[in-house]
Amino acid sequence: MTTVVGSGIWRVPLSWSNIAGIMSVFAVLLSWLLFLTVGLSCAECVSMLPKSGGPYSYVGGAFNKKWGTTLGMVYFIGYLLISSLLAFLTANFTLGIFGIDSTIGLFILTLVYIVIFGVLAGISSPRILGFIAFGWGFIKVIKAFRMKIELFENCTKKITL
Repeated sequence: MTTVVGSGIWRVPLSWSNIAGIMSVFAVLLSWLLFLTVGLSCAECVSMLPKSGGPYSYVGGAFNKKWGTTLGMVYFIGYLLISSLLAFLTANFTLGIFGIDSTIGLFILTLVYIVIFGVLAGISSPRILGFIAFGWGFIKVIKAFRMKIELFENCTKKITL
């Protein structure tokens, strides 16, 4: 996770909890209760509207189809934005592995990843796509580990000189 997001995802919540002190325990309990209500609400919606569509069908059943369709479009736009962001981050990481600093290369590789991931998602089963994602993640972890070892070796060489 830190190869994509950065180390802030681990440091920032720790500093928040240090500042909050004992109140951080209450914040965790409060967030757990909030997520419990979200989970129970989704479970209730599933029991009341047992059909596919998720939030689209829940909002459509509660209000009307127009609001359900609007929510479905918002979800669709959100998934497009998230998938393009992940393709951009993957392209940026790929170029970083090879030490290439090119804006046009980043743009082209991002488009290539969007097409590849879209085609893979369309023609493969979720299980095969999961194996591909796991393999790609494994390669990224190995590359990041190799880069950290090289960085450590370079630092130890400078110290011994």
